[in-house]
Amino acid sequence: MPADAVESRAQARQPQAWTPAPPPRAVPAQAGPMRHAGEGCHVIGVVRDFQPRRERSMGNNDIEMESWHFRIERHDASGNRLAPVPVEMRGLTFVGALSNGDEVSVHGVWRDGTLRVQELTNLTTNAHVRAKDYRLARTAMMVAVIVLFVVVATVILSVAVSMCTATWPPEAP
Repeated sequence: MPADAVESRAQARQPQAWTPAPPPRAVPAQAGPMRHAGEGCHVIGVVRDFQPRRERSMGNNDIEMESWHFRIERHDASGNRLAPVPVEMRGLTFVGALSNGDEVSVHGVWRDGTLRVQELTNLTTNAHVRAKDYRLARTAMMVAVIVLFVVVATVILSVAVSMCTATWPPEAP
C-alpha cells in the first residue's frame, strides 16, 4: 500500500473537532403585511380589542348589519411583536364565535387600511367562522321578480295583440 494511502486512512480515523451548525439565517421581520387596496392577504395571530357592533346599512336603512372589528396581534420567529393588523367582518349575521385571545387565521382583502374578511378559522376552538350576508338569496329573489314581470308583460301584450287583430263580431260557424 502506498504511503499516501496509509496516511489518508489514518487521517480519516482521527476524530474531527465538533463544530456546531451555523445558525439559520435571520430573516428580517416585515413591518406588516402588504397593504395595497384590493390585494389579498393571509394573517395568523391573536385577536385583541374585539368589538361587535350593529349598524344600519348605508344602501338601505331597513337592514341592520352586524360588524366585528378587532386587531390581530402577531409576532415574528424571534418573538418580537409586529404591527397589529386591523380586521373587519360584516354580515347580516355570523356563524361561529370569536373572542379576545383566540388565535385565528384570516384571509381577506385590504380596503382603507383595514383587512376585510368574510370568513376565518378560529385556531383556538378549531371552528370556521363566517359572515352570512344572504347575497345569493337576494340575487335569486331579484331574478325571480324580473322573470315574473316579463311573463306578466308577455301575457298582457299577447292578449292586447289578439284583441286588436281579431275580427269583431266573431263569425258564426
